[in-house]
Amino acid sequence: MRFTRSQTRRLFLAGTVAFPMPFPGIGTVSIEKALLRLSSRRKRRGRSFVVVQEKQRRDQSVIRIIRMRDVSAIFFPGEYSRKGDPTSKFSFSDCDRVDDFDQGQWFLNGHINVETIRAGLNITVEEFTRRNSKARGVVFVPENRPVLSITEVTQTAGATSYEPLGWGCDCCD
Repeated sequence: MRFTRSQTRRLFLAGTVAFPMPFPGIGTVSIEKALLRLSSRRKRRGRSFVVVQEKQRRDQSVIRIIRMRDVSAIFFPGEYSRKGDPTSKFSFSDCDRVDDFDQGQWFLNGHINVETIRAGLNITVEEFTRRNSKARGVVFVPENRPVLSITEVTQTAGATSYEPLGWGCDCCD
């Protein structure tokens, strides 16, 4: 049995969650290496992670870190500088959301690695392997896979004050 490109894509997207949220938002995507210490006696292991940065509000951003092997698909909206020329460089969309999932480049399951993406988009490795990545896209992850989410909020000094635990509660009187 042979599947078409769109059938294959639908198969990999079934049961996935799209990041950034809300769908069909676009975030900054990078593939980064990190050293994990799995136990105190073992050596550190290098692993690759897909990092999605999303701006939720003017004063808040969320960074999502996903193991590369847990990513089902990545879509980069945009176009090549010269249509039909495989040597032309890919230009990422500056829009905040995706309007057409056929206008861009898909990478599915086994093709999600640094070299395949670099070659497929005809860009340098530095353009998408650092936190200040130029790559913008949507990452699809199966709903039961682990995702580390880090929320960063910018506040004034007065807004960061809080009431310490135990003060002003009825249970401690």
